[in-house]
Amino acid sequence: MTFNVRAADILRKDDIFMTRIRSLLKSDQEAVSKCAEGIIWKLEKEAEFMAKEQEKIVQQQQILTEDIQTDTHVTLRRASLLVQEIVEVEPAKNRYDIMMSYSHSDKELCYKIHERLLMDKFHVWIDLENMFGSTMSAMASAIENSEFVLVCMSDFYKQSSYCQVEAEYAFKRQRNLIPLIMREKYRPDGWLGILSASKMYIDFTKTDFDTAYDKLIIEIRRYRSQQPSITKQSYIEHHDIPNEKTKIISNEQEQTPRKPIIINSTNAYSKILLERWTEQDVQEFLMNKNLSQMMPLCNDMDGCGLIELYKMCETNSDGTYRSLNTQLHEMNQKTLPITVYSRFLSELKKYIVVKTTQKKSFMCTIL
Repeated sequence: MTFNVRAADILRKDDIFMTRIRSLLKSDQEAVSKCAEGIIWKLEKEAEFMAKEQEKIVQQQQILTEDIQTDTHVTLRRASLLVQEIVEVEPAKNRYDIMMSYSHSDKELCYKIHERLLMDKFHVWIDLENMFGSTMSAMASAIENSEFVLVCMSDFYKQSSYCQVEAEYAFKRQRNLIPLIMREKYRPDGWLGILSASKMYIDFTKTDFDTAYDKLIIEIRRYRSQQPSITKQSYIEHHDIPNEKTKIISNEQEQTPRKPIIINSTNAYSKILLERWTEQDVQEFLMNKNLSQMMPLCNDMDGCGLIELYKMCETNSDGTYRSLNTQLHEMNQKTLPITVYSRFLSELKKYIVVKTTQKKSFMCTIL
């Protein structure tokens, strides 16, 4: 009921109810105390915490603006232009790259993902065996200070009110949510289905672990390639996405919007035949060509599958487009722009090898 705004307001004003819930915070039963903490969080502390975090953001933006003005030595003369080499960075550096939101019923697979992320030098926040006491403030702080939140989906996750609080708070704070499917054939519904409807799922049960993990990394890179940047002299490690230098004119002149950053891919797929492309090659091709809308449609598709799709498009372009558009809408509640579909065919055509066989005509044979 606390997730319903009207019901929450009624409960918040019920002194008897609130007194009872506060008394349950001291319960010896962990499940009861956690549930009570979640209710108190939703009714009282969430709005207060969000307000404080918003105040911090405003203060940081003010400090950052002052720093930029000082660092670039902007003169009072509007006619003067200053050209300075800078390093491109994110609007704010988070303490963590990733926060993992999961049900402890799925901890075995979650821990495996966590270990792999650490090996790849990601800074990860995860509550291992309730090491942080599962306090709401610790959870909220982790979300506020993380670039990505991995939503480890299963029926156990959906049924947990604590997990729901985590996921919905991350959604409210506009974190980059990446849904992971933790149980075979699981498909989210209800509140979890709504929250993840527009996201691309990474299914760790449909393929082997390494393949699914590679897709997760590709999705992280895709998000990062689309993030706008600001100018400030600073260096930051960014996991396989190199720092790039550029030049700017003083901040008095409005800058031209930047194109999405192309990920630092090896582009190995461009050096081999299309039929030999792996699933990862296909995803990298789509990402490098800014065809992200096609990525969920080509999920689990290798080069041979891509060739077959191209043949279908050639044979019945309109029908194939309608089919893909319907599929994308059912998967992610999105439409496939016709311009993206057209550009997909145009880019893919460059990798299609046209095999021409020299056949002698019957007449030539007689002659």
